Order: sequence, then C-alpha cells, then structure tokens
Amino acid sequence: MAAAAAAAAGAPGSTDGAQGLLARSPPGQFDIVAKEIRGIVGADGFPDAAVAAAREAHLKSERPVLEVGKGHFVALCPEGQVGPGKFVDSKRAAVVCVDMVTGKPSEGGDGDGDAAAVLGEAGSPVRAAREAVVGELETYAGHAFSFRGTKHGAVEVFVSGEDLTVVLSGVKTRLDNFWAAQWQSTWTVSGAAGASPSLSGSVRVTTHYFEDGNVQLRAAKDFAAVPLKGAATPEKLAEAVRRAIADTEDAYQAALAAVVQSVEGETMRDLRRAMPLSGQPMAWNLNAHRFRRALPSAKSGAGSSS
Repeated sequence: MAAAAAAAAGAPGSTDGAQGLLARSPPGQFDIVAKEIRGIVGADGFPDAAVAAAREAHLKSERPVLEVGKGHFVALCPEGQVGPGKFVDSKRAAVVCVDMVTGKPSEGGDGDGDAAAVLGEAGSPVRAAREAVVGELETYAGHAFSFRGTKHGAVEVFVSGEDLTVVLSGVKTRLDNFWAAQWQSTWTVSGAAGASPSLSGSVRVTTHYFEDGNVQLRAAKDFAAVPLKGAATPEKLAEAVRRAIADTEDAYQAALAAVVQSVEGETMRDLRRAMPLSGQPMAWNLNAHRFRRALPSAKSGAGSSS
C-alpha cells in the first residue's frame, strides 16, 4: 500500500493522485491509507484540506458507517448530507457533525442542520411512511449486519419528494486476519404514500483479502422496479419493503456464493494445463519415481568403477 501511495502521490505540490487513491480506500481502511500517504509525503505535502476532500469523495461512493454512540451507527452518505461535515441520523431525526479530517464525530455532538429537508414535513403522509420504514429496516439491519452479537452496519431512510431513499451499509474488518468487506445497497421506494408504491435499487459488494497478496472482489447489480403489494398503510408498506429487500439481497448473496464456488471448482480447474510439457500423462506410481531418483547415483557409480 505504501508503494502505491508513493506512486500515486503525483508531481510535487499536487495532491490529486494521492486524493484519488485515498478516496478509493478499501472498506474500513481510509484512515490507515491516509496515514501511509502522510508518512511518505509529509503532512505539509498532504494537508488536512486534501484529506477532507478525499473523505468527501469516499463517502459519496462507499457510504461508510460511523459509530456515534455505543452500538449506534450512522451511514455517512450523500443522500443524508445537509452541510459540510453534517449528516442526518434518520433513526434519531438528528444531525451529526463529523470531522472530515479525522472521521470522528466532532465536538459539540449533534449539529443544527436542516434535517427536515430529508426527513419530510411533520404530519405529512410521506414522513409517516418514512418513520415506519426506518423502524422496520432498523430491525432488519441489526440482523443482517451483526457478527457474533456485534453490530457493524446501519440503515438510513430519507424523503425525496413523494419517494423514499433507503441506504443500507455494513462494514466488517478483521485486519489482523488480513481481510475486510462491505455490503451496501441503495433503494428507492417510489410513490411511498401513494396507492401503487414500487421498489427499485442496487447492491454493491466489496471484499479485500491481503495475506501474501492483495485481492479485491467488487460486484454490483441493479434491480428493476417491482410493485409493493398490500401496502395500504405505512406499517404494511414498511413490511413489504423489508420483505422485498431481504428476498432480493438474500438471492444476490446466494448467487455470489455460487460464483465463488464455481471459481474454485471450475474456473481454476480450467486454468490448469491438461497435459505436462512432455505430452505424457503424469504417472502416479511411487515405485517409478523411486527408480528415477536412483538413476543418477547408479550412473555415477558406474563411472567411478571404470
């Protein structure tokens, strides 16, 4: 990673290359990469403004999660950003201030941004739908993004006109075991307060494994709109949204697992040479191999006797 950081640092006085590298950091490793870059070019060569700009670009594409209280996570995403370093926590209907250099909640706690802009007007049908959906999906996220009883993901639900935008993001890292992974999905509930709502969205998966190498898997898939039936009330809508998302994500995860299995069982096998360079099948005969190993010593013995 350090070598890549040095190569990407760019011309003296320019931070564009390093910013791009940092913005594409693997899951949960933004601050590690930032430290590596600064270790190479120095803090003056990569100032706080460059780190903040890279983090801004990173959250727009990766939607990382931030723990803002014990066991409470917020997905930092452009859909919920209401100002520089200000992000809406849609579960608590509050604005969280984030230090864009360190990535930590800044002093002062909740900010004073206009959360109503993305939460919907009080008393409106679409806001009632949002509150029901975020409550239902909070339970789903707690189940989907937990590992050995520890939660590591978040859900956010925002209002956009008459629609809802759902953001699900889970990040799990075990850097001591050389791996990290993220699952993120974004969904649109069209006509959330109407008579015929529908759901469409996309899923992105990133895994990073770096023991004795550096391998990343990046997969993405878009899902066309499907009707949400039986969603006559906010509560029924929330249940329909949860079922549709859970079914779609479970099916996609199963498909990814099948692909991984096929790589091991078929793709890697197809890459193997069918025959050795000699053109002869490998002889799995232990006695034959013992005889072959004995030939050089026999020749040397014959030469010495003559």
